[in-house]
Amino acid sequence: MDLSKFFAPKLQMPSWWKQRTLSPDLLNDFRVQLSRKTVVPKSEDAEPVWLTRAKSYIGTQEATGSEDNPVILNWAKQAGGEIAREYQHDEIPWASLFIVAMLCETNFEYPDTLWALDFAKYGQGLEGPAVGAIAVMKRSVGAHVIFVVGRDKAGNLMGIGGNQSDAVNIRPFRSRSCRRLSMADRRTAAQRYWLVEIAGG
Repeated sequence: MDLSKFFAPKLQMPSWWKQRTLSPDLLNDFRVQLSRKTVVPKSEDAEPVWLTRAKSYIGTQEATGSEDNPVILNWAKQAGGEIAREYQHDEIPWASLFIVAMLCETNFEYPDTLWALDFAKYGQGLEGPAVGAIAVMKRSVGAHVIFVVGRDKAGNLMGIGGNQSDAVNIRPFRSRSCRRLSMADRRTAAQRYWLVEIAGG
């Protein structure tokens, strides 16, 4: 999926643009204000609730040795279904479990699966990246799933996910590795698509 076109918004000039001569200061102010409107999200819709919840778990990691982190195991219990039956130890890959748990805790529907690729069929599909989007990322073997939080200076998608070096954290992912982007509901999918640039991991 080529996402590069979504990182460089095209500015639509007003009808009077070629009819007036603007001072350098006024021209610069116009560009700044227009840039702010297209790139910086409004405070009231800065991110979906599931992303806010996901950030609250940054630093959560697997227990060492034969122990299990009760927080991770509880995510499986509250999800119920096949997930609760199959997930008994935190050494089992839990990237999909993390996404499921955040949707469950914020009262959104979620697939009863521990497989990242199953999220390629979930939610409201998007044509471009958005803050809070669920992104299925291709790997050399299998797949991974994350919540998009922004992009870095190199254009990589910055994603928060579980089981990233055995923990919840934010890491960069190449945009071309993205297989599908979606939102958990139609209302959120209709929001702006431009991503805020954040520091790389």
